[in-house]
Amino acid sequence: MYAALNKTDTRDMTVSVIETRHPRELFAYFGEEKNVSVTETSPGVYVVGGYPVGVQVIESKRLPFEENLWLKGLSNASR
Repeated sequence: MYAALNKTDTRDMTVSVIETRHPRELFAYFGEEKNVSVTETSPGVYVVGGYPVGVQVIESKRLPFEENLWLKGLSNASR
């Protein structure tokens, strides 16, 4: 919707999904239903390849605390 309203190419966008636990069912959906790959690029950060729009999945509990204070501050994961 954002891309259509702002005349933005979806290849210039990234959707970020933030989970507090490992998103096993989401990864299964991407692999089995959509036939796209999920690659862990750093601890707790996954990139979905082959999808029409950029998608990254962040497993917040696996992020190094010191490097991601801003994100941990948005959830109960820091408490």
